[in-house]
Amino acid sequence: MNQRNAGEKPEKRIDALEQKVWKLERLNRDLHYRLRFEGLITAISGKFINLSSDSIDAGVDEALREVGEMTSVERTYIFRYDPEAGTVSNTHEWCARGVEPFHDRLQNIPLEWGSWLAGKIGAGDVVNIPRVRDLPPEAAMLKALNVEQGTNSLILVPLAYGGTITGLFGLDSRNENRTWTDEVTALLKILGEIFSSAMERKRVEEALRRSEEKYRTVLETIEEAYWEVDLKGDLAFFNPSLVGLIGYQEDELRGMNYRDYTAPEDLDRISIPFFQRRLSDGQRRQARQLCFRRERRAAQGCGDVDVPDSRR
Repeated sequence: MNQRNAGEKPEKRIDALEQKVWKLERLNRDLHYRLRFEGLITAISGKFINLSSDSIDAGVDEALREVGEMTSVERTYIFRYDPEAGTVSNTHEWCARGVEPFHDRLQNIPLEWGSWLAGKIGAGDVVNIPRVRDLPPEAAMLKALNVEQGTNSLILVPLAYGGTITGLFGLDSRNENRTWTDEVTALLKILGEIFSSAMERKRVEEALRRSEEKYRTVLETIEEAYWEVDLKGDLAFFNPSLVGLIGYQEDELRGMNYRDYTAPEDLDRISIPFFQRRLSDGQRRQARQLCFRRERRAAQGCGDVDVPDSRR
């Protein structure tokens, strides 16, 4: 028998043993919880890789639901900053059954309204609030909102992309003194990075799409004939002015190869280097004297052609 414990009463030794067993059981539960959480984040990350930009918002909503159910909270959400307007808006929200949504009421909020929180999130800090009623006076507006929502504790994770804070990701609980371990907080930060990357990809792709639509609109309304060909020499795009300039109809031109609309006497002298070999330097090369001939009509043009970089 251990001499140090020889004088202890059996009841104390039993209590000490029970405490050790309880700690081991808790460590085991925490480990399983963390592994399940890691598995969820891996699955969410995999889903976003394959999502189109049009499906990202729905993917974020689904991920918020999964995280809310995993963590047993009543509300999960994302707020995004609009730096030009100086406002913040609730872009995504999931609520447990029976919990009132606040998404529509939390739009275009001036950043001054939540300056205490904006300062902490802007510094890149995770804001862990175990007891809403203990918030300082300078966070009075945040306290009032959470009291109205029935939230007693919450954790807020900054969203950032390229070193710039773009918003926050939050989880609200009606349980007081809800604490989050360092391990789970780290996982929430990873999840925030996944959300940030997905929403930034959506923003960039939508901006590119709008730019392309504007570009196409300009090309379709200018008086000058304009057309594009791919590396095979097939017409990939042309504007209505080209249709009006030559004798071909739109359905005839679509997909037509340059050899089909170029006059035979012009084929030998047309120099189109990107048709002859695939370039790998990504340079802009000039297609000279592209000629259309039909029914005594002729159109000549000179334009730049983007050759894709084969190393990408």
